[in-house]
Amino acid sequence: MINNRHFCFVMVSTLTRWKQLNESLTLSKDWDYYPSYKSAQLRSPGWKYNRPSSFVHLPYLYRNKPTWYFDDIFRYHGGIMRPYIKDRNGDPGSVINGNINGLFFSGIVDHNSHPPPYSYFGEIRVLIKAEWLFNNNTNIYFADFYCHYTSHYVTLVLTLQGSETDSFCQRNLLCLNKFDNPFLKISTSNDVYVTRDVGIEVFFTEPINLRHDGILFQTVEIRGRGSSKKHGIPKNSLCVICNL
Repeated sequence: MINNRHFCFVMVSTLTRWKQLNESLTLSKDWDYYPSYKSAQLRSPGWKYNRPSSFVHLPYLYRNKPTWYFDDIFRYHGGIMRPYIKDRNGDPGSVINGNINGLFFSGIVDHNSHPPPYSYFGEIRVLIKAEWLFNNNTNIYFADFYCHYTSHYVTLVLTLQGSETDSFCQRNLLCLNKFDNPFLKISTSNDVYVTRDVGIEVFFTEPINLRHDGILFQTVEIRGRGSSKKHGIPKNSLCVICNL
């Protein structure tokens, strides 16, 4: 379980302070597209908690969807799971909404690195080795911090270095040091570690071949509606923690 009082440090002002202390961030100098959004990230009022983050090994990033979703991919798309346009889930002012394509994966696990045995988005779970998606060929960007009245989430964008989407993110988002940041990082042995202090969701911007050896599928218990809501769910606009 995520301690809702234990994640305040994750706001962007944390990232700004990290840059000043140990240059753990690389901020883009070109803010030509959405300067108000990027500067708003830096003004976020969240430097309230500065205890070390609680990291655990993350062997897999996973994605939950209904059976028909994967049937369609294998039947009509050759097993290729293709990125789609970012919806309005989270902060309605997020610069990535409607501007980049990607696939959402979750990094939420327990202290034993196990994902929850249930899903709100579908009964089939695909698990992909975290180091396949997050490695020396990808860049990581901070995109959003929001809640849906209970748990808080951080949205991170993983891009292929040198891609068009990577260029967009360099101009408009905060680029994190992939080896040293409060959310998701790579060790010297190339293992991936994730914080448990806030829910981590990853927006991966490249297509994925689901026929690749090593990709796993599981059936999990459905909770709630069992599918994602069209266009996403806006953030809780009354939260005093995640609103600017």
